[in-house]
Amino acid sequence: AVGGSAPAASIGAPGGEAEEEELPRGHEGARWEALEDGIVRDGRDAKSARLGSVQRGEICVQTGPWRADPSGRVRMPVRAPRAVEGWVTVDARRCRNAEGTWGSLCFQLREQPGEEANEETEGAPKPGGRRHRRDELEELLDIFGGDDKPPPPSSAPPPPPPCAPPPKPHDEDSEGATAHVAAPPAPAKP
Repeated sequence: AVGGSAPAASIGAPGGEAEEEELPRGHEGARWEALEDGIVRDGRDAKSARLGSVQRGEICVQTGPWRADPSGRVRMPVRAPRAVEGWVTVDARRCRNAEGTWGSLCFQLREQPGEEANEETEGAPKPGGRRHRRDELEELLDIFGGDDKPPPPSSAPPPPPPCAPPPKPHDEDSEGATAHVAAPPAPAKP
């Protein structure tokens, strides 16, 4: 039933009433948005080793069909942001926690019919919630270079001013010639 949907489960209400909703099956490569923070685990078992986490608003790519546990929890294998691959809880609305309250829907299928997964934005946050990787890359380029701005002025000191022309040699016949002539030696004492 690739691309179809199957009944998810009854959603328990506090008064014991149930409401029927459907959880889409998705397909390999389908994109799912995290509706709350969650844990990526090594296996289908919710108690398997923790591999990483998913934050609200991040996108995960489905890598296989989801499976419903006997408890009603729906788990799915995904490729999550930060190069983490494992299993996440997609829907826990049929599970009661230790306090007796019902679980929640953790992921929502984001892929629209005819939309294909884009390798460039896989695992990137959705627009509006968080910035795309492209925005982050552009910001880094603005900070560290690679943009079309002219280079900043050089921090090297300015070149020295041109040297003054050498003084003209004085002619001994002109006035002030004595100023350039060495004084005669002092007479020797007898």
